[in-house]
Amino acid sequence: MIAFKGDAGLKADVVAGVEAHAAADEIIQGQYWEGGKGCAVGCLTHDPGGGHALFPGLFGLPVWFAYLVDTVFEELPAEAAKGWPLRVMSAVPVGADLDGLWMVLNAERLRVEVLPYAGDASGVVEAMLVALESGDSNAIAARAALTARTPRAAGAARSAWDAGAARAEFWVREADRIVFALQESETP
Repeated sequence: MIAFKGDAGLKADVVAGVEAHAAADEIIQGQYWEGGKGCAVGCLTHDPGGGHALFPGLFGLPVWFAYLVDTVFEELPAEAAKGWPLRVMSAVPVGADLDGLWMVLNAERLRVEVLPYAGDASGVVEAMLVALESGDSNAIAARAALTARTPRAAGAARSAWDAGAARAEFWVREADRIVFALQESETP
């Protein structure tokens, strides 16, 4: 899959559409697409159900990327969220293959969000990091298995997350990290 199907004109059209939604104050949290307003994904697809699965056909972007854009958008503070769709779509290089980016982003998330709280499961987390960083697709299943098997680690991470007043700050940093990773993505 190639970002924007390798077409700079398609990217320009997508960015212009997002700019128009922003100028009309049509980018809002909490709904996909309704009454001419919607979230990051809704404004991109105009689909009342979100349209995550439309990303490959419309933009040459993976479905997981649509969910990432959506998650970050909904978690950001309201003012930062309004600028997120333009920021993230502008950062995607025309022709980039984002499949490897999934691995990079998840490895960093494991390192920051899970490993510090993994306790006796830290060996499993470290093994998953090695797998993700080497591009091993089995790491996807391994991450899901870790979450299911280590409720104490997940609970400790959630408690630390909830106890800290840094949730919004985390998502602002996460947005910055994603944009940086996109800008560093290799194009053919």
